[in-house]
Amino acid sequence: MTAKRGTESFSGEASRRADDDASRIIASEVGKRRADFSVVPSLTYEYLLGRQPKVAYGARGNATKLAPRAGFIFYKDKLAAIPEIAVQANSQNAVERCYRWLAVALLPSVCIPLERLLFVFYGEAFEKDSMGRIHRQTGGVVEICLALGIPNLVNPTGEVLRASVGDMLDEIAGNPHRRGLSIRGA
Repeated sequence: MTAKRGTESFSGEASRRADDDASRIIASEVGKRRADFSVVPSLTYEYLLGRQPKVAYGARGNATKLAPRAGFIFYKDKLAAIPEIAVQANSQNAVERCYRWLAVALLPSVCIPLERLLFVFYGEAFEKDSMGRIHRQTGGVVEICLALGIPNLVNPTGEVLRASVGDMLDEIAGNPHRRGLSIRGA
């Protein structure tokens, strides 16, 4: 389904607003939980790999950092979840960042269960047709999420996002043995 006439496209200001709103909702939900939860905006490859990187360095020779849009969620000082917000119009490639977080979650040194990823998709590239299908490559990414059991939300309302993040955090707190990487000087 295409957007209604007069609807602002998801580029520029609308994109930033959707991204900021979703990041704020995620941070708010983390903040409502016990002090056991925290958000870390970025982590180095050294931290994520558990060793010095072989090739991942910045132009100045410093460690390269990875930063999902909503930060990394920690529970009791262990990396527990990676939420990513992808806002994409028809010709952009923001959705490709989701593959980065899938790869990070699967690193032996990180080992986050795939249901602890949360991909939040906004924009006209994720609009569904009358049969509920998403066309283009964006539909393929959503399909992979579905096949792997990765939680994903397509153009969610703030209320749906808030409830989904809350459910994920409650699940993490209820199953603390299913955590990933320990924090050690992130």
